[in-house]
Amino acid sequence: MPFKKITLATLLLFLVLFHLINNIVWLSVDGKKNIGCEVVFHLERAFEIYEQINPANSTYPQRLFNLTKYPFWFDELNKPVLDKINSVFAAFSVFFATLFNLSFFRIEYVNIIFLAILILATYLIAKTIGGKKIGIIAAFLIAFYPMTYGIFRKLTPVVMLLPMTTLSYYCLLKTNYFRRTFFSVLLGACAFFGIIIQPLYIVFFIPIFIYAFLIIIKNRDNLLLNRSVNLSLCVLIMLSSFIFTYPNFNVLTQDYQKIRAEIFNNLTTRNGTFIGNADNARTELFIFAAPDDYCPCTQIAERGINLKTLFFYPLRFVDSTGLPLALIFLISLFLFFKNKGCKNKLLLLLWIAIPYIILTLFERKWGRFYAPVLPAAAIITAVGIETIKHLNVKKIIYFLICFACIIQFFICSYYLNPDKKPPLCSIFEWINASIPIPTNHKQVAFDIMQLIENKKNENKPVRVEVFDIILSATRFSPNWYNDLTSYFCLLLKIFKNPNTSINLHWNISKAIVQKADNDFLVILKDKDYSLDADLVSNYHLIQQHTLLPENVSALIYKNKF
Repeated sequence: MPFKKITLATLLLFLVLFHLINNIVWLSVDGKKNIGCEVVFHLERAFEIYEQINPANSTYPQRLFNLTKYPFWFDELNKPVLDKINSVFAAFSVFFATLFNLSFFRIEYVNIIFLAILILATYLIAKTIGGKKIGIIAAFLIAFYPMTYGIFRKLTPVVMLLPMTTLSYYCLLKTNYFRRTFFSVLLGACAFFGIIIQPLYIVFFIPIFIYAFLIIIKNRDNLLLNRSVNLSLCVLIMLSSFIFTYPNFNVLTQDYQKIRAEIFNNLTTRNGTFIGNADNARTELFIFAAPDDYCPCTQIAERGINLKTLFFYPLRFVDSTGLPLALIFLISLFLFFKNKGCKNKLLLLLWIAIPYIILTLFERKWGRFYAPVLPAAAIITAVGIETIKHLNVKKIIYFLICFACIIQFFICSYYLNPDKKPPLCSIFEWINASIPIPTNHKQVAFDIMQLIENKKNENKPVRVEVFDIILSATRFSPNWYNDLTSYFCLLLKIFKNPNTSINLHWNISKAIVQKADNDFLVILKDKDYSLDADLVSNYHLIQQHTLLPENVSALIYKNKF
């Protein structure tokens, strides 16, 4: 394989263009790509920011001017989307969407920027460890793991967590065992932003800290003081992120005690089912996931240390890479251990092992939580293959990798859906990249808002009340939030006029329905559920839609008075 002829610019351009073109095609489907996990919450927050920067009928220069005025820093850090997860990712997404003049429906396109950073950082780490050839192989692999291109089609903070973690490990290598102050400060800055974007970053910084500590202890020379100061400076910059993440010390202490109690419960429970509090799911970041869920992750509901919990992340790792590439990784891992000339071998192993141990101790286990170890897996695979001395064997493996990556990509992206399972393995993580099941959500929302616009009274603000009374298996209690309803309500807001207000309710009551200032009602219910006629006696039913594929009815009522 002519690796010498491949430049970094050529490789990066090919991979970015390949994924950008496919993402444009993939995201053009009005499918269930935004339903599941916390994606809809980040969409809601992003739209709030987008509306302020991109008001109706504004020109591109006006939007750019609004971009310069918007407080992307302090204002956004203090507005959480979910518990301890801030609006930083949503704000960054809106920033780039506005900069490139993208509509809100195309906001996911900006993820290609973060994918490019991930590929570049993986290449640089691999090149630093083993040379250009290993860098090219590792960059190609990370770009073609199903978890990678799948998660980069979602509006989720993991999109920024992956490149930020990888950049941190590159900065660590460039510190030259913390001899270089500049890269030590840069590493601290990466850690600072990583924690603000997603507190889960701490789990992946711990291997960096352990490795740095071991290196400093091992190399006791006349630069020991300099290295210790640089490491301390890096950690202080990282810890300063807590000032923005936690409003006060008491909240930090409570979070620490909560995590400690969770780990203790997990270790002292031999087996059991973790149910969680569905009513507080939005704040607890706990969402039930099942094999047929359209969630860009898989979650286990088992408590205790047993085979099922111990093998959760290894199996999700297989899902994330795809079975063929996982098998090649296992072979490469054996060769990697035998390679005595590989630099920083301990760092790569800590990168994979420490997060596995920590994440396994937590009760809540999500497949995407382990995604930031994938660059390490790609680098280990590349190093392992390069230790093979037989040129023909290496060529065969390279061919198998390219074949597996391309075939797997197109099967996942354009053939598989969450109802189809690939052979040989019960894979859930491929749901990330599977083609979205077509829906009519966007069209129905547009039709409803057009109808309301045509039926409204002239020169009067319009008040629309949306009620979710879906009682199917997707709802665990009357107050349980529903991703479908949240996303559909967001679509209504996107298509509404400036003088229209939309309010969402998770249950229905006569007192709210019969308010005199309600102009229209949008009621989402199970198709076979009979609505009490007295409840809507003050309204005319003017239209009815069916949301597909959920088979949920959307009823539109207009106030008689």
